[in-house]
Amino acid sequence: MIIKNKFADSMGAFRVTKVRNQAISEASDSPLLEDEVTLKARKLHQGSLPTTVCDVEEMCAGVKRFTFQFSFIPYFTPGQYLSLRLKIGDSIVSRPYSICSSRSLAKEQHQLQIIVKKADGGFVSSYLVDRLSIGDHVEIEYGLGEFTIDRFRDKPKILAIAGGVGITPFLSMAKSLQESNPHGIEMTILYGCQKESEIVAKKELDALNHDHVRVIYVLADEPSWTGEHGFISTEIIQKYAPKEPYSVFFCGPTAMKYFVIKELSKLKYDIRKIRMESFGGIDISKDTRYPKDLLDKYYKLTIHRGMETLTVDAFVQEPIAVALERAGIKIHTRCRGGVCGICRIKVISGNVYVPEENDGRRDADKKLGYVHCCHAYPMSDLEIKIPIE
Repeated sequence: MIIKNKFADSMGAFRVTKVRNQAISEASDSPLLEDEVTLKARKLHQGSLPTTVCDVEEMCAGVKRFTFQFSFIPYFTPGQYLSLRLKIGDSIVSRPYSICSSRSLAKEQHQLQIIVKKADGGFVSSYLVDRLSIGDHVEIEYGLGEFTIDRFRDKPKILAIAGGVGITPFLSMAKSLQESNPHGIEMTILYGCQKESEIVAKKELDALNHDHVRVIYVLADEPSWTGEHGFISTEIIQKYAPKEPYSVFFCGPTAMKYFVIKELSKLKYDIRKIRMESFGGIDISKDTRYPKDLLDKYYKLTIHRGMETLTVDAFVQEPIAVALERAGIKIHTRCRGGVCGICRIKVISGNVYVPEENDGRRDADKKLGYVHCCHAYPMSDLEIKIPIE
């Protein structure tokens, strides 16, 4: 937009308003017809919806599978995630979890499943594993993310590398490939765990070993294990990777992600082409770019939301989104990794640290002071503006 001068621009606004009002006065009284594409999109993507927990299954120590019942078919693509929105005490939180169920379960029984591991100090995961029960009502957004196989982008040979509960999206993919695989996709899954007892859904994974899916377990701390030992190293990748060109998908802890990237780099694999989902967050205390003298400090957040102004405390080692949630302030998040941008806020004043990794902001947002609050940490007292939820 080119600004000429205040008078010309204000007169331009008056002219636009005049034309708009004239169009409204001359419009027909008959309602506009809804186009079929819009109606279909609203039906398939209904936003955040209430659902009910219909089954809870203990998979192994500290790990449970939750099944959610819908009144309609919850369409999704294998590899996508859902976002749970919960009220825990005074806190209002949302967390993403990969869908681990097949499309047939969604189509035939109107159900989606996730697997949750209770993390040390995990506020939400502890609540889910310890307290969420059959009959509880939960608000869910589903069909989110792009961690999916695209036959136009990805090779027909897939090397999937998983760690711990990072197996969940691959479980959904493998089940769906078993049900329908018109394009002949072949998936090799390298699944790393510490011990055999920590392998999630082993019986299901064993049953999924067929012509199009192969699962190899790699255990780091199981002396009696007769399969692969150690970590998913260059040697193991070379041993089981397809001989033809292949695409790499990774899902697992952040520390494992760094290790796998290093090992794939040794094989001259183009790191930019790896499809990645990681969990566990970023520990900024180990980030060499973050000032060490600020660790363990608390700062004040002055929050503008519409006509309302609030003030809350924020710990420097937690994202701004966590400070808002702890204070019971609604903030819409999805990926929790700084990529999707749904939690975009405006920083009016103060200093914010945004880790370079997964900084999904547009260049314009960086210049104008916008951050994704799930991936931004206070470095001073802050004044911010957030959207009204």
